[in-house]
Amino acid sequence: MLSDPDRALKVGVSDPALIPRAAVVDPQLTVGAPPAVTAHSGIDAFVHAVESFTASGRFTEWPESLGVFVGRNRLSSGLALDAVRLVSGSLRTAVTDGGDLAARTDMALGSLYAGMAFGTAGTHLSHAIQYPVGTLTRTPHGLGTGLLLPYVLEACAPAIGAELVGIGTAMGLSDPTVPATLAAVRALVADIGIPGSLAELGMQRADLPRVVELSLGVTRLVGNAPLPGSPELVTEIVTAAFEGRPARALA
Repeated sequence: MLSDPDRALKVGVSDPALIPRAAVVDPQLTVGAPPAVTAHSGIDAFVHAVESFTASGRFTEWPESLGVFVGRNRLSSGLALDAVRLVSGSLRTAVTDGGDLAARTDMALGSLYAGMAFGTAGTHLSHAIQYPVGTLTRTPHGLGTGLLLPYVLEACAPAIGAELVGIGTAMGLSDPTVPATLAAVRALVADIGIPGSLAELGMQRADLPRVVELSLGVTRLVGNAPLPGSPELVTEIVTAAFEGRPARALA
């Protein structure tokens, strides 16, 4: 990740050459991470899983040349749901009791699964909007994506009802309806100390049009959303997130 001050935007560097052949994942190396770092990086792993599972699906007519992110598919979806299960079940404990090795192990494995899922499927609107939000507010990446996720899911709910039920099931809900899943995601974010609105990060209402403009410029992610990434959709998400109210579901 690079911060471009002239564009007021964080920029991700992506290329197939950056994909590792192997990774060594040791949860014991995360035991000393402070609660805030655990919360922000852990919820970002959850966002990776959820956004890869709710990304636009492109299952037929592959072009000759593919981008780094190719949309939701069967392989990424299985990994994403396993990540949702692991992270949602262990993140609260990892934040409140950083020495709990079982929770740290689940988080490490869940983060790995989520990384493998979004490495092909990609993320979408929470990440696209966080890029300008993070630069304007100088706040950690995972704090921003975690804050934004509930608003993104609420706005996209008309297009991802089945996926939200699947996420709720992976989170262990006894009745994983769409409203119940949205409430469970909001609760997870709140329980680990993520603020509930962009205003709490210091943003001003006058900043919102610029945030929308810059977010729409992240076409690699906006184009991966389950609904067309229109100015109206992004404006609704950003406005709701600023005001701290549920995003209106857009048809």
